[in-house]
Amino acid sequence: MYKILIVDDDQEILKLMKTALEMSNYEVVTRQEVSLPLNIDDFQGFDLILLDIMMSNIEGTEICKRIRREVSIPIIFVSAKDTEEDIVNGLGIGGDDYITKPFSLKQLVAKVEANIKREERNKQAVQDFSEVRRDLGTI
Repeated sequence: MYKILIVDDDQEILKLMKTALEMSNYEVVTRQEVSLPLNIDDFQGFDLILLDIMMSNIEGTEICKRIRREVSIPIIFVSAKDTEEDIVNGLGIGGDDYITKPFSLKQLVAKVEANIKREERNKQAVQDFSEVRRDLGTI
């Protein structure tokens, strides 16, 4: 079972996303706020992170910047900031996808599934390459 972290300061949105993802057989952990200074361990052990941008004590984009070097799993921004510039900025700082609020729950689940599948394909490709390299030995 894949484990997803949702960080959003809106309790109703947290409940909505959690329920939709749990109904699709994901294990979901929610956080309504992020403690400062950031602890990288709070973001480890997940297969994907859904991250709101506009939160009360720190912006989601800042969280992404700070954790991206050590957290290589997909990060999907979920935000009411919906201009082209906002989306391009979110993807440019390390986000893997971007969902604008309001959103469809079907779209949310589909994007989560697509990002997890992509991550699994990437892991498999690295593993396959390592096996081929090992089989070739010294050339």
